[in-house]
Amino acid sequence: MELKDNLIKDWQMLMTGIKQIAQKVPEFKVKVQPDKYIVINKYKVICHFINNEYVEAKVSFNDEDYLTVRHVKSHASTVETILTFIRNNPKP
Repeated sequence: MELKDNLIKDWQMLMTGIKQIAQKVPEFKVKVQPDKYIVINKYKVICHFINNEYVEAKVSFNDEDYLTVRHVKSHASTVETILTFIRNNPKP
């Protein structure tokens, strides 16, 4: 099954938005990893596809999920939810 074009676009926009905005926040230390995930402070942020229907973003630490967000329409809301969670929970 091939991925829908809009899902690929959503994934790219979310990952790029998370990275670019987090890099502008002084208290965030951001590293982009080669296996397509981002580390912000000690949290691992990854977006992936679910059933070729939507994109899901997960925030985890030591392979334990702390937050899961199903992206619906607003890229800004999804990115804001993730970064606000990390800012409000500096120590996992």
